[in-house]
Amino acid sequence: MTQIVRTTTARHAPLHRLAQSIGCSLGAIRHEMRARKAMRALRELDDHMLTDMGLVRSEIALAVREGR
Repeated sequence: MTQIVRTTTARHAPLHRLAQSIGCSLGAIRHEMRARKAMRALRELDDHMLTDMGLVRSEIALAVREGR
């Protein structure tokens, strides 16, 4: 019985790895979409508002991606 479980698990391992890979990719895509949305929102602000937050326009991407 144990042998059957191991064989079945071993047979499904590539599918499991594929599912994990797809899950990681989807997570990265979601993260990128959130970052782009945040950058878009910050780019819509005027320079005075950005300055009040301690940002300059050229630092928006860095602030969003790496935090401040």
